[in-house]
Amino acid sequence: MIVAGAAVVALGCGGTVSEEESPAPLVEVHGTVTLKDGDCMPGVPPPPCSKHPISARVDVYEPVVSLTRSESIRDGAPAVASFRTVSSDAQGRFSVMLPAGRYTILATYEQWRFPRPASPDGEWAPVSVEPNAPAELDLLLDLSSD
Repeated sequence: MIVAGAAVVALGCGGTVSEEESPAPLVEVHGTVTLKDGDCMPGVPPPPCSKHPISARVDVYEPVVSLTRSESIRDGAPAVASFRTVSSDAQGRFSVMLPAGRYTILATYEQWRFPRPASPDGEWAPVSVEPNAPAELDLLLDLSSD
């Protein structure tokens, strides 16, 4: 067997056979984008706080974005480009097919990006996608005062 580039060529009595290297299988990551807004402070009467699904842009970044590079995402600078971009529908549902790996997945609504950076190891919203294991990821965009 001779391996050259992305093709495998087998030599034998019957001639040659060529196969392309198969791409990594894709895994579905799906979920819902929900907006929480209003005054969610405890009080009487019940505060006007609401949560509802929304249509938003969902960006996937590879590799996981470190907090030291997060400013370039927050400001919309081209220094960190998204790997894939999809939109959630009016019911907030989204789905994206990804190869197994680690990603940052953020939802954008108006000028806000969520989830907010919060990771003790310096990563922004890390998500692990395992081979052959569809994943559910719900994104909460919290604009409330609580």
